[in-house]
Amino acid sequence: MTRQTETNQTEKSTNDRTYISKDPARRFRTVLTVLSSVSPWAATIVAHKAFVRPRRHPPKAWERELTTRATPFRLVSGGVQLQAWSWGHGPTVLLVHGWEGRAGQLAPMAEPLVQAGYRVVAFDAPAHGESEGNEIDLVVYRRAIQDVAVAVGPVHAVVAHSFGAIATSVAVDRGLEVGRLVYIAPAVFNRDTPRHLAAAIGVPMPIMDRVRLRIEERHSITWESMWIDNIATGERPPLLVIHDDEDAEVPVAAAEYIAQTWPRAELVRTSGLGHRRILGDPMVAARTVGFVRTGRLDGGSGRLAGGGDHGPEGGGWG
Repeated sequence: MTRQTETNQTEKSTNDRTYISKDPARRFRTVLTVLSSVSPWAATIVAHKAFVRPRRHPPKAWERELTTRATPFRLVSGGVQLQAWSWGHGPTVLLVHGWEGRAGQLAPMAEPLVQAGYRVVAFDAPAHGESEGNEIDLVVYRRAIQDVAVAVGPVHAVVAHSFGAIATSVAVDRGLEVGRLVYIAPAVFNRDTPRHLAAAIGVPMPIMDRVRLRIEERHSITWESMWIDNIATGERPPLLVIHDDEDAEVPVAAAEYIAQTWPRAELVRTSGLGHRRILGDPMVAARTVGFVRTGRLDGGSGRLAGGGDHGPEGGGWG
């Protein structure tokens, strides 16, 4: 069901199942462990706040320059004002950024898509960029994607980066109608994710389990129901996955897992672009536009590599 196009000269084999960026916060873990011994409830509250409150990073100068070419507008999701931008005219392509990211990081995709005859819409997720809100989780982001899609739709395609790919997959499972999907450097949400998230933010697993239960109770949903294994079933839009072998934030194993799990998917690998610079690479943009136009999963041969004109990097891991 999956067709994989190898575009790097030497394929890297990996057994690394750490599909979420890891940078263990040992000091935070120690504090939470001590706090949990005194008050498990208090430790859960502190860990939950760390889990759902992303850091905001200011946009780069080149991002601001690209968004000034767009028409800004605002909309509401879950009572939160979201900042959005629109370029061009035609069938709508929605750009979805990652954790602690912002719309401008995907703005380099706008020009080639507009030139191909599409309208491009990007937005800052709740608690990100210029949008309001202080907290976000997977359910909140999924809802925001669907609310934006309703406001600007119908949506021809979604191009999502990193954590945005997880939220997009859940949105598709919850009824988002879209013709095709492009995931660039996607993270994956499966049974291993809680453990990897716990390591990434420095939360002991017993506390992470309580955080998970808190989120599940808040939204009346289980994490298991949102695992890629449980939503990549039935009739789904065709999916193009593009990932760099040298991505230090989210290993390429995540992309392999998604491509193997999704009913109709192709994995295109690059080399030397990392987790964010891949968003500004002209060859990646060209491959994305081609797939958005045709929906065909026959990428052929070729090596997608080289520096982009803008080179998005810095500001958030996902």
